[in-house]
This record gives sequence, C-alpha cells and structure tokens, in this order.
Amino acid sequence: METIGTIEWLGKELGCTPEQVDMGFWGDEEAISVEAFNARLYHIENIYYSIESNKIKGILISVNNSSPTVIEKLIKENKDLENLCLWVESLSTMPDALQKLTRLSSLDIRWTNIKELPEWIGRLGRLTSLSICSNRIRELPDSIGDLAGLASLDISYNKITELPDSIGNIAGLTKLDMGGNQIATIPDSIRSLANLTTLDIGYNRITELPDWIGKLANLTTLDIGYNQIAELPDWIGKLANLTTLDIGYNRITELPDWIGKLANLTKLFMSMNKFTELPESIGNLTGLTSLDISRNGIRVLPDSIENLTGLTTLDISGNQIAELPEWIESLTRLKTLDISENLITKSPDRIGKLANLTTLDN
Repeated sequence: METIGTIEWLGKELGCTPEQVDMGFWGDEEAISVEAFNARLYHIENIYYSIESNKIKGILISVNNSSPTVIEKLIKENKDLENLCLWVESLSTMPDALQKLTRLSSLDIRWTNIKELPEWIGRLGRLTSLSICSNRIRELPDSIGDLAGLASLDISYNKITELPDSIGNIAGLTKLDMGGNQIATIPDSIRSLANLTTLDIGYNRITELPDWIGKLANLTTLDIGYNQIAELPDWIGKLANLTTLDIGYNRITELPDWIGKLANLTKLFMSMNKFTELPESIGNLTGLTSLDISRNGIRVLPDSIENLTGLTTLDISGNQIAELPEWIESLTRLKTLDISENLITKSPDRIGKLANLTTLDN
C-alpha cells in the first residue's frame, strides 16, 4: 500500500503544499496553485476556495495517469464542490462519486477515454455549465434533458451520431456546441431553445440545414463550417443579431445577395467553398473586422469591399485573383493581409500605404 505525507489545509488533507498565486482560471474567486507532495497521487493543478465558508469550491485535476480510485476518494472528501475539471486521459468511466456532488454548477471533463455518459448525470440539477468535449462518447442519455438550469453545453469532439430529443427541454440554454462529431441530422427539438446565442454544428456530416434555425432570433454566433452543405438557405439572412458566421469548408457555390442584410456581422469566414464571385451586397457589412474568403475560385473582388473600412484581417489567399484593386489602400485599419497563392505576380506599391499592417503573406 502506498503511503504519502500530507498536510492539512482548510480542514482538508490535500497531500500537497498550497501557494497562493494570481490566476484567473476560476474567474474572480480566490485561486490557489498547488504543487503535489506526491505527484502520483493527486495531481491537483489548482483549486479555489470560499473565504467565507472556509471550504474548497473548485478543483482542476489534469494528468495522464491519475488513478480513478484516487479521483473517487478526492471527490468524496470534497462534497461541497461547485466547480470540477477532470482532464485525465486514464479515465474510462465517469466516477460514480460525481452524482453525490449536488452543489456542482460547472463540470468539465475532457481528454479522457470515457465512452458513455451515465443516466445519473440528470440528477446534477444545479449545473449551469457542462463540458464533455474531446472524449469518446457515442451517445447522450435522455436524462440530459433534466438539466433544466444549463446555460452552456459543450459536447464537441466526440463520436456522437445523433442527439436525444430531450435536449430540447433545456429551455435556458444559451450556448450549444456540438461540433466535431458525426451528426448528420439536427433534431427538431432544438427549435425549442429560443434563448440560444451560440450554435456550433461545425465538423459534422450535415448536408442540409433545417428551416427552423432561422427562428432562433437571439443567435449571435452560428458555425456550420466543415460539413457537406451545398446551398445557403435564405433564412440565414433573417438572423439579424449575428455577429459571427462561419460557413467555411463546405460545398457552397453561391453567396446570396441577402448576406448584406446581416448588418451586425463582425466576423465572416467563407474559406474552402466553391465561390467564383461575391455579391456587391457584401460591401454593406460595414461592421466587419475579419473577412476570410480564402481557397475558393474568386477572380475579381467586388468594388464594394472598399466600404469595409473597419477590417483588421483580410484573407483572400488561394483564389485566382490576378491584380489587387486600387481601393485596397482605403482599408487603412488592416493589420493582417494574406494574398498568397493567387495569380498576383508583383506586390503592388499601394500595400505600402497600409500603415497599420503588421502581417503580409504574399
């Protein structure tokens, strides 16, 4: 049996030596960085505690070979935890002790070998944030819909092929990230999530977007990149609150005129599609700070881009552009400009007038 030396701090045997540092991992709470007394036992990277209650409120464990038994023990000894991060590659199942942490508001489990989310996850009724990204999970239990208090759900980069309809019961959800899975169809129940501001369905197998997404009027970020979408539906033009739109790495051949109606856009990513031209209406997006139209088949830039004077990043690389227009010098706020892999044989002198330019790829 392995024995360790421990110290007692705040009434807890941590097996480590605490040293207070200035870090913001847990937001504005009091943060503590700890160096493990026995590195093979706890591997606690940092914790935070409540000064008023003198109790540990959050723990981050990040290591490849921490024993599941030890993790169970640590959880059982800290039943008042409100925030827990387990970034432990050796984990293959969710620790059963987690279901006893009834005060948890934030749970982050990533980079593990976990393949299944247990039904009891629905009992953690105080959760407001759940991240189970970058695991090997293939499906979600119906009980996920019992987490009525969730505001943020990140299930990205797993092996999920479909979502349970019960996910539509989480009415307060504002952020849903299901990118990086194997999802081909978005369940209709998500139409009930009227409070969504961020929806990420990128890196999946989606060929067509359901019309009801256009009714999620509070969306500010929509990521549909890295799918198999061939046509943009008109309803995207009705999402007036969008500030970020990513349609990159699809099979889209035409950018509709309605793109100019998205007046609040600040970031637009359209890389790696099949565009040969852009509509003049793109010049109506005067709030844009970042525009990526790289790796398409564009030959000529519309003159209306001259109006996008707020741009700080412009990527037109990997197209068939032979000459930069004279108006490029009017984009005086540009800091990053990529014109590489085009048919441009000589960098025009007018680029030298971009006084704020710090990065130029040509």
